[in-house]
Amino acid sequence: MENEYKTLDLGEAAALHAGGFVLLRLEKTRKINQRAFIFTTKSATDNRLKLNAKEVVEEYRNHHMMINAYGYYLAIKEVKSRLHDDLEENN
Repeated sequence: MENEYKTLDLGEAAALHAGGFVLLRLEKTRKINQRAFIFTTKSATDNRLKLNAKEVVEEYRNHHMMINAYGYYLAIKEVKSRLHDDLEENN
């Protein structure tokens, strides 16, 4: 969808989540036990940046994203928890 951003990468998903983007759902992929993370394209909390999900991911990939280390750690834990919960429910 137009207002959604999809990624298979756990690190990207954690960066988006830490940046205030809402994890809408996880979708099955063709690979067994793999999920795509589906996010909103606009941050729900960090309006000062005015970056969309694609721009945040570009900053993440280019090592320019400024993010709190502990916040990123918590985001990884949350995204992994959602992933494991989804895998348990749907397998």
